[in-house]
Amino acid sequence: MTEIFSYTKKLSSDVNLNDLSALNNPAILDSVNSSADFSKFHNYLEECKSKKIKPADSDLKFSKIIYEILYSNLSISNSLEGDIRFWQWLAVVPLRDYVFWRWSIEYDNDGEYTDQHYKRFLGQGGAGGYSWQSISRLYFPAKLILAENNEDLLKSFWSLQQKEQSIAQNEQAFNPNVFVALVKAVENVTDGNAVNEMIRKISGLNGAICFDYLAEEEILSILK
Repeated sequence: MTEIFSYTKKLSSDVNLNDLSALNNPAILDSVNSSADFSKFHNYLEECKSKKIKPADSDLKFSKIIYEILYSNLSISNSLEGDIRFWQWLAVVPLRDYVFWRWSIEYDNDGEYTDQHYKRFLGQGGAGGYSWQSISRLYFPAKLILAENNEDLLKSFWSLQQKEQSIAQNEQAFNPNVFVALVKAVENVTDGNAVNEMIRKISGLNGAICFDYLAEEEILSILK
């Protein structure tokens, strides 16, 4: 079991991601008084490496695994879910090997990280910030979609990279009902351009329709 922590302050891109000892210093960590077993996550990572599974093809299973660990087993609180410092710690410390592998980031890079590399570890502000962060991007779609016990819908979400990027990074998708409605609206879509058109449609309705007051079914009827 691994004790769970959160950073006392949000990390920014001036940190040295190569200095694990500094980033795992108890002086900058807050315990959340809980522990988790990440062995299933690590085991699947090793399987992906040994079988040469393409990183993008692993998203579905990793999404279900991290959901199982954090939600089903650990039952993390809403406040912890919404704390980017928690997700940063997961990516920087216990699950850092996954982040390096998933985005083909070199370990021995003498600290030469790009802006996108930092986003994959630390996330970013604004719409889509949690979608950039490597662990939260796996967790939240699973939580929202599997709440309906719809594994086929989660499989559809991860089947096309354009779906994940366009939906999760859209400002309207902060609303869980909008997120699930968008995923359902493009469930059988295999063309990235069609996904983009759906996103443009809902973005164009922003301001004309207050989606916060609509049920998922109502939003889906508008999109279709």
